[in-house]
Amino acid sequence: MLWQVLVGGEQLEEYDHGGKCWVEMDLQHASSYDCDYADETPHGMEQSTWPVTPFQVRVQNDHPVDHFWAELHLDGALVDIQLCKPGAPQLFRGFKEGGKTKEFLFALPRYQRTTDGDEVIAKDDAGGESRLSQLGSLAVRTFPSTFQHEQESSGKASSSGKASGFRQANKIEAAKIAKERSANGGKDTMTGTAREGRVIGGSGASSGHGRVAIWSKGPQDKEFTVHYRQRHVLINLGAIKAQESAPSEEHFERLLIEARETLGDRGWEQHTEAVVQLAASYRLHALPSPAACYAPSERAAAFLKYSLGETRVPDCGGDAATERRALEARLGPRCALHAVCEDANSVLSAAALCLFGSGELYFLLRLLAKHEAASNPARYEAGFADSLGGGSSRPPADLVLLALANATGRHFLLHMASDGAMPLLFRPSDFEGKSKEQLAYVIARTAGARGSSEPAHYAVLDAATADDVRERQADQVELKHPGARKRARERTVEVID
Repeated sequence: MLWQVLVGGEQLEEYDHGGKCWVEMDLQHASSYDCDYADETPHGMEQSTWPVTPFQVRVQNDHPVDHFWAELHLDGALVDIQLCKPGAPQLFRGFKEGGKTKEFLFALPRYQRTTDGDEVIAKDDAGGESRLSQLGSLAVRTFPSTFQHEQESSGKASSSGKASGFRQANKIEAAKIAKERSANGGKDTMTGTAREGRVIGGSGASSGHGRVAIWSKGPQDKEFTVHYRQRHVLINLGAIKAQESAPSEEHFERLLIEARETLGDRGWEQHTEAVVQLAASYRLHALPSPAACYAPSERAAAFLKYSLGETRVPDCGGDAATERRALEARLGPRCALHAVCEDANSVLSAAALCLFGSGELYFLLRLLAKHEAASNPARYEAGFADSLGGGSSRPPADLVLLALANATGRHFLLHMASDGAMPLLFRPSDFEGKSKEQLAYVIARTAGARGSSEPAHYAVLDAATADDVRERQADQVELKHPGARKRARERTVEVID
């Protein structure tokens, strides 16, 4: 059985240390958002806002013949069970309850509520340990399964998933567990918990009459466990090495120098202070090192030239996986699609990955696009520059790419599965000459993979660039900000318990 923890659609890096597998609980990820808590505590109502990060768990049965049941346990509690067919992946998307699916979230412990028991003291498993002794862990348990028979459906809604009834651990419980783990000089000061988040769809339940297959569940075969912690805990444990750090002003100054050497003098240095302030505001903790700016590497062949008012990026309405496979077949093995966070800034994130090897620098390109649009309003639709002002507003992708072409002085190609193999080409307004065979940055676009209205964007990188990005990310540098405010990539969300 293969399994992965996913954040923003990407697998989290795993660290083997001390006989355990660890992953980082990053509460400042691009997909993180601020969540409002309202807790009725023994001391009265407590209102608070804390960052949370959505995650999913993907499992794949690697046996060529046998079926398995896979149970997912979060913080020691069983939250879902799914039947895994041979060779087929299954995705645990969230908590299933009441016909709905709610996000799995990494989060900080909440205040103790009047409705909470003390699950640290309560002994509710076969080993006589409390359920929360496993706080900070994700576990998948597998059970062999064989087909038994078919029978008529009762006509009632049914699902392989388990109604969650999950309760997030509170601060008192988390402190007790941390105290136990740090006794006798231990360094595992547990800092996180799991909780329910936003509704992201139905529970996957099926209803109606018909025949359903019944599968047996044998004795437990294997158990796979990963422990999630914040970065400073993993460093303290020795699971990951402390990285080098640098003042953010120094790193961004170097980044803009690299951009000037690659793209020519675009006047970007005037924005250094604003970029540093944004990086601090978004709590950007690290960037690939050394700083770099890549030149466009793909030559434009067959394409449709973008003209304002005459062409527009069409909406994506198909299946994300099917569209991605079609684009991969078109682009061939020499180039690969690299996903970024699916949100209002995803096209900017994909462009930032193409230019700087980091989708986290979307805010830098958003700033440059806004400056370009404000300086040359006749090139764009009315109000476009203003639409780039808020970090979570959703400007049109075609205008964003046109502004980036003008700001960088380079061409951008946008591939979509529905474009008939004629991608849109975005050219700088002052470009003279033939666009055919011009070097371009390449971005791909598909329907969103998370079942949302947001499309997915990908940076299309050749193998050499992708290898260099991976090497620089492995050697990333921690940023020291002159002042840190809370991250605000997405608006605050109130999650109703």
